[in-house]
Amino acid sequence: MKHWITLNEPWSYSNNGYAVGIFAPGRCSKWLDSTCLGGDSGTEPYIASHYQLLAHAAAVDLYKKKFKVDLAFMRTFKSSYFVGFAHCCEGSSTQI
Repeated sequence: MKHWITLNEPWSYSNNGYAVGIFAPGRCSKWLDSTCLGGDSGTEPYIASHYQLLAHAAAVDLYKKKFKVDLAFMRTFKSSYFVGFAHCCEGSSTQI
């Protein structure tokens, strides 16, 4: 394998788990949602993201030292890019 992904959609985990509270561990500020289990939506998502970056760096470092190969490591990010249906196959004979 030439490409590895260490973390999948870290923004979704940080934001939805520590700011909005809809993913585990369900933390957010009381001013955002009175049913939250506690937390601080203003700081905890940043702390979670910080530790995700550290984990990504540690995984890349360990793998490169242990296996001594040059691989491409990346993190995936939330993408909101969409191609409109009407324009997806313009100039093509492909049918959807």
